[in-house]
Amino acid sequence: MDTVRSGEERKARLDAFVFAKLANPNFSILQRDEFRVLLRFQRKTNHIAHLLGSIFTFGFWLPVWFILSVTNSPYSKEISIDEYGYITEVKR
Repeated sequence: MDTVRSGEERKARLDAFVFAKLANPNFSILQRDEFRVLLRFQRKTNHIAHLLGSIFTFGFWLPVWFILSVTNSPYSKEISIDEYGYITEVKR
């Protein structure tokens, strides 16, 4: 049977988990509550590198650049911790 964790334990565990996520520079905090965090993830497309690749390949790289630009759309993740200390991630 699981034991109920104190509020301080839950906050510390959530903080450690979020800190590990923020090591990735593509994540940023959108909203923070006591036991819930909303993170935003967005991978940035390096347009200069893709332009150079398109020039050097005489335009053959353009479809790849287009696909990467379209698929690198931002999304959010909601991270929450329950009273037992279990962390849940939900992609929104």
